[in-house]
Amino acid sequence: MYLSEHTGDASGPSLVYLWVPDVDRIAADLGADVEQVPWARECEVTDPDGNRVRVATPT
Repeated sequence: MYLSEHTGDASGPSLVYLWVPDVDRIAADLGADVEQVPWARECEVTDPDGNRVRVATPT
């Protein structure tokens, strides 16, 4: 994945939502807490510019 910082590209902050087979493993690598929501188990990290990456495994 490439996040562009060129002037005029999509305005931020943005959210990227990724489906993965094992969110617990990703969360452990990121040091993030896993949350249970009705459709998945997910975690989220935010970069210094406010862009968010949410990673989930469907339940």
